[in-house]
Amino acid sequence: MIGLLGTLIACPGPPPLELTDPAPVLVVDVDGFEFEPLQTGELATQDFTVTNAGDLELSLELSLEGSPDFTVPSVNRPYFLEPEETRTFEVSFSPTAESSTGTLVLTSDDPELPIVDLPLVGYGALPVLHVDPLEHDFGPVGLNCQEELVVTLENIGSADLTLSSIAHSGLGFSIVPVETPVLLAPQEWLDVVVTLDLKEPGSAHGQLFVVSDAASGQIVANQYADGDELVGGCD
Repeated sequence: MIGLLGTLIACPGPPPLELTDPAPVLVVDVDGFEFEPLQTGELATQDFTVTNAGDLELSLELSLEGSPDFTVPSVNRPYFLEPEETRTFEVSFSPTAESSTGTLVLTSDDPELPIVDLPLVGYGALPVLHVDPLEHDFGPVGLNCQEELVVTLENIGSADLTLSSIAHSGLGFSIVPVETPVLLAPQEWLDVVVTLDLKEPGSAHGQLFVVSDAASGQIVANQYADGDELVGGCD
């Protein structure tokens, strides 16, 4: 265009096009997984999908980190997705603890998103045995003087607990016999009475063995005492 003074004035043209190189684009339809409480031996699964939203083939690999309570059948092998192709994968959870965490890692050749971390959280409705006290020292004790200790076995978990065996060992120690198996609902407890009656001077060591179906298996509570013939009288 020629202006009034004969000056050439340039008109602005369209903006330049932004050209990008063809590339794969990873799209995942979830940002993590959370599993509701399950009993021991139960299994739950959740699905998720992966899409290649780019215009080149996508290379993808899955791997797991953290708790072995989570499994993905398709980990540690490569997958190749054509443009616009979608694949569905499965995550499984079977608890061995009250709380489990992990990470599902997606590694691809997407130049903008080469690694995607998906957090995994799961809960177990499991029995948990709590023994109190785990250790107790009677201190100096007169010979032929009986003393007692109450050891509490409590189910602090969220499922029924079975005590299959309760036994004691140690010279000078004994327990009031308990008929097993014993079933404890959540928050229920059982008191076991340990009796000490030393006949000879010197140190003594007793052990209460408790076997259950909790993840801890067997728990051992220890008791200690010193037989002292100089201690006068019995309380």
